[in-house]
Amino acid sequence: MKKVAFAALAGLTMTTVGHAADMAAPVGGVLGGPQYEVGSGWYIRGDFGDSLGISPSVNGNSIQGPPPGDASNPIAPTYGASASKQNYTFGGGFGYQFSSSFRMDATFDHYTSVNFKYTGQVVCPYNATGVFQAGIPVGVLYDTNNTCNGVEKISNTNNVALVNAYYDLPTFGGLTPYVGAGAGLNYFHTGGSLNYFQTSNGANYAADLTLPGGTPAVWVNSAGQPVANPGIAFAPQNWNRTLSQTKITAAVALMAGVAYHFNDWVALDLGYRYLNANIRHPSTNYSHDFRAGVRLYAN
Repeated sequence: MKKVAFAALAGLTMTTVGHAADMAAPVGGVLGGPQYEVGSGWYIRGDFGDSLGISPSVNGNSIQGPPPGDASNPIAPTYGASASKQNYTFGGGFGYQFSSSFRMDATFDHYTSVNFKYTGQVVCPYNATGVFQAGIPVGVLYDTNNTCNGVEKISNTNNVALVNAYYDLPTFGGLTPYVGAGAGLNYFHTGGSLNYFQTSNGANYAADLTLPGGTPAVWVNSAGQPVANPGIAFAPQNWNRTLSQTKITAAVALMAGVAYHFNDWVALDLGYRYLNANIRHPSTNYSHDFRAGVRLYAN
């Protein structure tokens, strides 16, 4: 499998390798420490880390009665102010060591989900009760004592693909510091649910508000006076919703770290990465990633 992966990678980047094949050199510089030949220069990598950053939150104002859309189609969430988050990231990639001081790789990283939960209370008529004056129906009672608890659960997930370039500084004491930068695309997905439960008994809200025969299609109070239109149809109700939205944005990254080469084909990588996953609106989706990884070189 490893040979197949390296062969495929070589095919995809044959032009680059053609110019750089003569540049392969021992990893490390001139300041001491072990010097390791990296074979063909190709490597694969795996990384895991802790991420601290800012992510778009979802605005709980979407808890209203009735919610927009219908139960058969997902609706887009309403975003609020950005919120701090802590989660984890893991991923992998492949690259090429062009010389003792320059390498490039392509990486894909998944960030574990960041979850939000909001609750709110709204008026939700439990039934269509007619209101009469002098024996004549004047409308349907809008009883503000009939309420539901809305519960909105949201999960945000980021996946980022980058092409990165690194400058490896001279090795000292067996450690090779480096700096780097990358650019690519971020896939941001929000998914979740919005459900309403009757305050009176906790049952899922599914009232039948079919208009009583001969009753005007008007919401009124107990005195028969019309109330502001709440936007609730005189029909069976289903206020359950799924929420879903995907955004693909440009992303950039800056990296710094240090590597330790155990031998000519295994290196431990400890590093920091600043990832801006939405460069058009840089304050809305960025993270500080502290990562550990392993690079395996082909021989």
